[in-house]
Amino acid sequence: MTKKKVAIILPSAHSGGVWDYAKYMTERLIDVYSSNPNFEIVVAILDHVANQNKFSEILEKFPRVLTHPGSVRAIKLKNVDLAFINQLSAGIKSNSLIDKKYTLFDDGFTFLLDCSFWFLLSLQDGYEIPPIVPFCSIPHDTIPRHVPEIFGCDFSSGYWGIFLENIRTIQNAEFMISINPETDDDYVGYFGVRRNKIINLPLFLPLKNFQKVTAYVSNKPYFIWVTNCTLHKNQARTLQALQLYYTKCCGCFEVFIISGDAVRWESMFLMQYKNSGWRENVHLLDFVTEKEFLEYIKGAKFVLHSVLNDNGTSVAIEAKIMGIPTLSSDYKQMHFLNESLGLNMSFFDPMDIEDMAKKIKLMEWYDYQKENKYDFTKFYNEEEVKKLYKKKLAQLLSRYLR
Repeated sequence: MTKKKVAIILPSAHSGGVWDYAKYMTERLIDVYSSNPNFEIVVAILDHVANQNKFSEILEKFPRVLTHPGSVRAIKLKNVDLAFINQLSAGIKSNSLIDKKYTLFDDGFTFLLDCSFWFLLSLQDGYEIPPIVPFCSIPHDTIPRHVPEIFGCDFSSGYWGIFLENIRTIQNAEFMISINPETDDDYVGYFGVRRNKIINLPLFLPLKNFQKVTAYVSNKPYFIWVTNCTLHKNQARTLQALQLYYTKCCGCFEVFIISGDAVRWESMFLMQYKNSGWRENVHLLDFVTEKEFLEYIKGAKFVLHSVLNDNGTSVAIEAKIMGIPTLSSDYKQMHFLNESLGLNMSFFDPMDIEDMAKKIKLMEWYDYQKENKYDFTKFYNEEEVKKLYKKKLAQLLSRYLR
């Protein structure tokens, strides 16, 4: 008897939390397989990412699972019309589709149509993914609802065009997974999905051996600002707040900016301050390894999380475990993390430059000794979370593997 297949479609251009969650979900799905191998797992990743280390991270973990023919596939996004879908999916219901452009996953084999279910672990660039195979969608945030300016003013093309197609993909999903209940109302009100499609799973954290992390040693005390080039990260206001901190508040701490792309970040945001005297306190870092990243955090006085809106950050949790506090933008997803995990964060208004500068200054007098008393295990049981994921995912898959 031929076993049914479940496809895990990995992210394309993401890193950080999105990639960590994709790996975690892959591990939990393989847990389901290991207990009841009545189906086969197919791991699919875009071909331009397939040669990167990210692909081998998955394959090296599960060599005995991903051994059947076609279990690992490099895919391309292929834009097609309705006629192509009707020809490709003969016998598969597609009469609900309208005549427009769609995007499929071209694996050079079956367009993943030999799979009974897809786990779409992040949204892709392109057109709407049609529901010709039932799938799960994991939208990682609803940032454009709260920060629409990140996509510009052209609502018919560019990022807005991609995002509108992504909304249609989300609406086509059989269900969607949420790990932060504060975003559920956005999924319903903004994406237009029924609430009974939302599957709530607990927060996860890819725990590391923090005891072995060695603190980065700097000549002066410093704090870390983790950011990137996307405009919801509030770069302009944060730099203005730093200018106030150093020039008006007599700031004593240096700042290390972990940007992921130092050349682009400097040209977009920092170049205008190149002749400012306070600029000598600012150190812009390019890509850092995970080991270096944790070392910078452990050596810091605190972590600055400045965004206009986001889906939270695991950096605040990792920092807390190592005894480092976080000063965060005031938004509901971070309050959820703060309350559910006892992080004891401080908050500022991300739109108020003076408030941000003053709160950064106040961190110079923070009682850092109390951070060492934090016991993460009181709030998070890793094995229980794994068991719950496994149980829930097994229940969901059982509908499609009969």
